[in-house]
Amino acid sequence: MSSQSTSGSSTSHAGSNGPGSNAQAVGDGPDGHGHDELGHGHSIAAWAGVTTCLVGFLILSLAVVFPSLTWGIIGGVVIVASMVVGGVLAKMGYGVKGKNTR
Repeated sequence: MSSQSTSGSSTSHAGSNGPGSNAQAVGDGPDGHGHDELGHGHSIAAWAGVTTCLVGFLILSLAVVFPSLTWGIIGGVVIVASMVVGGVLAKMGYGVKGKNTR
């Protein structure tokens, strides 16, 4: 068997933060405050959609704990409605780069 020495190798690894890397440090977003262009859903539409979805999952979970088909269907409808709520608010300008957001 032959042994290979890795000392002195100049292998570049993807994702490394060494010299010549294009990785940004934490807090170095385009706006200087650590936020990126996408916003990660920091909008009224995203918050309303996620909150509505969480309420739907709560109702659905309670329908499992206390067996009830009616409440299970209601929870499912609320979850589907949450996607509509987020989409409609985004179209109304309350999305990440909407006309009604700061």
